[in-house]
Amino acid sequence: MAARGAIRRLLAIGGIAVLGAAAAAPSAAADPEFLRTWGQIGTGPGQFRLPDGLAVDTAGTVWVADRDNNRIQKFTYTGKVQPFAPFKRTHLTSARGHFNLPYGVAVNGIGELYVADTHNHRIQWFTPQGKLIKTWGRLGNAPGEFNTPRGLTVDVFGNVWVADHTNQRVQKFSYDGRLLGVFGAHGGDGTPGSGPGEFFEPRGMYSDADGNIYVAEMVNHRVQVLRNDGTFLRMWGKGGTGGIEQVGSAFGEFRLPYQTAVDADGRVWVTDTDNERVQVFTREGVFVKAFGAHGADGTIGSLPGEFQKPYGAAADCVGNVYITEQENRRVQVFGERGGPRPVCPPRMRVRSVRVSRGRVSVAAVCDRPCRLIVSGGAVRRSTENVVRDRDGGAVGAVARTRGAGRSRLVITAQGAPGAETTVRRVVVLR
Repeated sequence: MAARGAIRRLLAIGGIAVLGAAAAAPSAAADPEFLRTWGQIGTGPGQFRLPDGLAVDTAGTVWVADRDNNRIQKFTYTGKVQPFAPFKRTHLTSARGHFNLPYGVAVNGIGELYVADTHNHRIQWFTPQGKLIKTWGRLGNAPGEFNTPRGLTVDVFGNVWVADHTNQRVQKFSYDGRLLGVFGAHGGDGTPGSGPGEFFEPRGMYSDADGNIYVAEMVNHRVQVLRNDGTFLRMWGKGGTGGIEQVGSAFGEFRLPYQTAVDADGRVWVTDTDNERVQVFTREGVFVKAFGAHGADGTIGSLPGEFQKPYGAAADCVGNVYITEQENRRVQVFGERGGPRPVCPPRMRVRSVRVSRGRVSVAAVCDRPCRLIVSGGAVRRSTENVVRDRDGGAVGAVARTRGAGRSRLVITAQGAPGAETTVRRVVVLR
């Protein structure tokens, strides 16, 4: 009985509300706390006019959609700004490769970026160096079209999910923009709804390690969870019929939730925007913890761990969570103090190396999406190959060699720039 009472007891500790529920949170998860912050209002490098969505790649690079400066900014995980000319501040434009108020950004396992170019009603896909690969979408409500797309995420299979905000639906695409599904009321025809699998102004979303998608709905004041095929799994918050009567301020309830993020321990973080706090849950929706001023009671604040209109959320590969704030114009970071650097190269196992007629063929397996490259003194030209599926799968690269004899090959599995694994093999060329 004493243990059960402790589980239900709410503690306010230094502006952080905690539900002491050992059964609710993953037992191996360290208790997250405030780590650092950066940013201030302005138009210069590292400053924000309105920081919105953000994403963190496997090399620890943080990308922030600085919406009202019409740019995407690049930072190290410690908050040091990295000047990035391709996404610099510009006038609002519909030119390809530029933006008209970008609300969201997502990154895949090899560091490629997807940007919700919201008022151009499209998604743009870039290399890690900022070169445009492809754009898709236009204003409309037909499948594959958008009306002010907001949040987006890349799931563990490499698919791109988009919160098609004003079309009241969620759309799923392959990594290269091929439409895979449309989810919402009446098949996602643009009608708002409040039932399971229906949406009323979906804002942000995130994928967990199983590919389930956590969608924050602004007007329904709830979080919905979809399986990777788009079917409804569960929801929490007041939910129900939608509308202002569903607003709540108790823990586990929301007032305009904006974004979700799932950390490495499986905890779901939700920016509860008009309650001026961030709430943390298990994947089943059980409340674990809340960050905010005065025990997360809805009071605005500007100290560490306090908020004024928290918006975006994203997790890095070791479990730290990054939060943007509209009014404080900053990024805050939460996680385990003294934890490891968020640099997570793909782990690679070389299955085979075959040599025949001046060609070296390499087959390998990565534990996450990777790009495979063969190099070394004997290599004249290497054909790269990229695998994007959930488990890495089999990936191969072919290299032409410079003659016979023993040679040391360098086989590299690349994640985002700065996250790579290298294996060296001695082979006999013939």
